[in-house]
Amino acid sequence: MPNINFNSGTKAMRKIQFGLEVTPGTPVVATALWRGVGVLEDLRQLVFPKEDIGIGPGVDRSYIASLGGKLTLAPIEETFEQGPYLFEMGAKKLGTGVADGAGTGKIYTYPFWTTPANKLTQSTLGIRTTEAGDDVGMEIMEFGYADTITLDGKGDAGWMMSGSIQGRQVTAGAVNTAATISFDATHHILDSGNGFTVAKGYAATMIVKVMGSALNDGIYTVTARTDGQLTVTENTATESAANTVTVIQFFTGGPSGLAVPAVEDIPFGGTKLFIDAVGGTIGTTQVTNSLLSCTVNIKTGISGKDTGDGTLYFSHLEFVPEDITVKMSFLFNGNSALERLNFRNQLARLIRIQSQGSLLTTAGTTYTYKTRNIDLAGKWEKFEPIGEQNGSDIISGTFHAKYNATAAKYCQVVYVNQLAALP
Repeated sequence: MPNINFNSGTKAMRKIQFGLEVTPGTPVVATALWRGVGVLEDLRQLVFPKEDIGIGPGVDRSYIASLGGKLTLAPIEETFEQGPYLFEMGAKKLGTGVADGAGTGKIYTYPFWTTPANKLTQSTLGIRTTEAGDDVGMEIMEFGYADTITLDGKGDAGWMMSGSIQGRQVTAGAVNTAATISFDATHHILDSGNGFTVAKGYAATMIVKVMGSALNDGIYTVTARTDGQLTVTENTATESAANTVTVIQFFTGGPSGLAVPAVEDIPFGGTKLFIDAVGGTIGTTQVTNSLLSCTVNIKTGISGKDTGDGTLYFSHLEFVPEDITVKMSFLFNGNSALERLNFRNQLARLIRIQSQGSLLTTAGTTYTYKTRNIDLAGKWEKFEPIGEQNGSDIISGTFHAKYNATAAKYCQVVYVNQLAALP
């Protein structure tokens, strides 16, 4: 193995970027920088066959049984602008917001399916390519969809969002490490070993990073390619082949990177809880001075299906009904005692969990503030014994979203921001 001369990666230089796929499974360049944290995991299954061959530990016979990948998005403050990405990948592809009359607010409505008529399909899901890594390199995962989404808020903190994005495979992108790489002064990275091949992943338009050179380490925008040469936009300095140099595919966005999007965090204190009868109007009756914390857990029911289809990764997506629960903690008072009684009586309820942010530039027909609404129909399925918090009695209940025919409602999540389209 060559002694590759460059520094180790830095945690602060990690990035996650998404791009909306036109054809599911065909990787695209990223268009959006995720303002959060997470890690990409290669889920390929390496199998050592069992055999009795007279060698105690066995030999190194192995094969790859399947390919897969997972991006774990760790809890980070939920925002009106980036919360929609989770629901694009786990509920419905929108991409653009609906105008709210003459206002500047744009409405993104994510319903969860209930019947064959509105059942989710691959074409109606916002499948994405992921780029993730640090300043040493990045990896790519295509066919990304959300199989779990969690929104969690409490006390004097912000709402947090997290999720698990499953994908078809994790690849390192193009990489060429050689002692035959040189540079001229006319925007060329050269390789006398002809290592910049299409088979390795190099293309006529891409971003690369050079590491291990004496004069030319940096990020470059490729505008043309041959097996022995990359033409780049940025300046290069003459340098003969000597060091072992690595040229890798790098994050979309070039030397300056994709723009860091403006976002607005959603504080828990700006949340209002509404609970109504199924014969009423959702969002009418506010439950005041009661809600302490709330956790929304969504299992989207989406899964990649492995079939005998000529590939080691999943060939398509399958869709089964979602499972959506909300656990809420309350001060134990008249409001929460009533909902515990409704649980005992198996009474269906309508719940809206509404969080509002700053004023929209221009108020619309329906919305004046940036808003996130979580609307659910269903029933309480459990109440825990009375607990205590700083001397006050509290109680926690779990609400299970189910379709209600009277209200003709199940579950939908709405974001209102000022983005005409998601990057």
